[in-house]
Parts: sequence; C-alpha cells; structure tokens
Amino acid sequence: MNTVGTLSLAICLIYMLLEKRKRPNLKIFNKNYILRVAMLLAISAYFMLKKLGYIA
Repeated sequence: MNTVGTLSLAICLIYMLLEKRKRPNLKIFNKNYILRVAMLLAISAYFMLKKLGYIA
C-alpha cells in the first residue's frame, strides 16, 4: 500500500504542476496545497525506500 500511495502521490503532484503551468490563474492548486502534497510524497518515499532496504 505504501508503494501504491507513493506512486499515486507522485503522479498527482506531476499532474498538479502541469495543470498549474498551463493555467496559472487556477486557484485550486495554490502553493500551500502543492507544498503539502510534496511533503507527503517525500515522507512516503522515505518510508518506501526504508522498507525496500535502500535506507538502513
């Protein structure tokens, strides 16, 4: 579940950044929301890599 969640967060973050780039006046993807998703992605990526044994 951690792997699926991390991958889906990565896909969502990429989509949000591309959508924000296309339409800069879009208010739903503001900076705080994108920052929260990026932080969640970093935390879940850390735990995924730890579980897979890449981080001791």
